[in-house]
Amino acid sequence: MSVGMVLEGGEFSEVSEFLAEITFYFVDNHLVFSSVTPGYFSADLTSAPEMDRVTNLYTVNELEELNPEVFTVSEVLFEGEPLRQVMVAAQPLPEETDHVLNAFYFFVVEEDIKNFAYLSFNDVSQDFPSNSILLFNSYFNEILNQQD
Repeated sequence: MSVGMVLEGGEFSEVSEFLAEITFYFVDNHLVFSSVTPGYFSADLTSAPEMDRVTNLYTVNELEELNPEVFTVSEVLFEGEPLRQVMVAAQPLPEETDHVLNAFYFFVVEEDIKNFAYLSFNDVSQDFPSNSILLFNSYFNEILNQQD
């Protein structure tokens, strides 16, 4: 189930400067995923941090100090514990000449950044929630393969 909400001046409106999509996924009537993503957005190509900055962050506080544009905040329960994901825009690496921004995903437990992944921002911006789920699945598969 996916719900979109539009708010303008505290009133619900069909047209607004701000649109957020709140997404919930259920399996067997149990909530397994939730996210908040933009429905209407623009990305600032010049203020996105460099990849070397975002790959060297280890805590949520460090991420907050960087003050990036946040495009996705999501959460799942993994082995009974909340695992959060935050996606921000980041500059591409010099060899990535086929896109102008990366979608940089942090995997967070409590205040600690446990892992990260990135994809072309243009590819994920068409459907932020689905791409978030796909990256969570890849992350879980990686963890489970390491346990074998």
